[in-house]
Amino acid sequence: MFKYIGIRGHRGAGKNTIAYLLGTAIEFYLVHNNWEGFEVVYQLAVQKVLEEGGETIPEYDFKNVYFESFADTAKITLAQILGFPTDWMYNDWCKDATIIDLKDFSFERAQNRLNLHSKLSLKQKEMYTAEQLYNAMQQEDITQTKEHVYITLRELIVYYSKYVVQKYFGRNVWVKSLENSKWESERFYALNKTIYKIFVDCKFPTEISYIYNNEGKIVKVTRDNNVKPDTDFSEQLANDNRFDYEIELDGDLLKPDTIKTIKDITLKIIS
Repeated sequence: MFKYIGIRGHRGAGKNTIAYLLGTAIEFYLVHNNWEGFEVVYQLAVQKVLEEGGETIPEYDFKNVYFESFADTAKITLAQILGFPTDWMYNDWCKDATIIDLKDFSFERAQNRLNLHSKLSLKQKEMYTAEQLYNAMQQEDITQTKEHVYITLRELIVYYSKYVVQKYFGRNVWVKSLENSKWESERFYALNKTIYKIFVDCKFPTEISYIYNNEGKIVKVTRDNNVKPDTDFSEQLANDNRFDYEIELDGDLLKPDTIKTIKDITLKIIS
């Protein structure tokens, strides 16, 4: 069987990071049934996640923890449409550094922050956010009338997920897609044992409800010193205060209080 855990928080809060560290703690305790030696394993996990920049989750490290994303189906299908490698869809740097021209799906990739700033500055007048692209496309097909239609991969994922597919299949399309396909994946991963499935991206009230409907728990990640510009995804959760546990981050993942909180949450989840 699967036990569900949902991670919620604003963009930049550290949802991927906490998902990985919480997975590390769950895996460790299930194997050892105590915390002896955990701090060493935890420090190695922090080092690994910092090396990855919080962009990807090396889930091959786990046997009892499986990571899920409500956006998986959207990312995979969009990658197929664009002809892009799927792993670009999961890498924060790739999503920000890939600038696509929707006229012909041509793209540019920045090599570093300075290079990205230069590319964005050159295209500043033509860059679209997901919302701007949606509003513009309501008036006319700008991919036919404009000379260039530039958008970052991150914003295009939002546009495709929210304004294209959700518009025609309903706002619950990604939850329903996940629910429809979960039985086969859960049979494969959780045969004869319990697997802890961590959803790393709870952005909508419907996704919070999905976790609770499956008798799961919600972990809220708070990090006030790293709030990044976001779409209105976070705003949709502004009046939704449902969560079971909270982790407050200030950038120091090795603080004793942070380690204690992760251990405490782990014990409550697996009890």
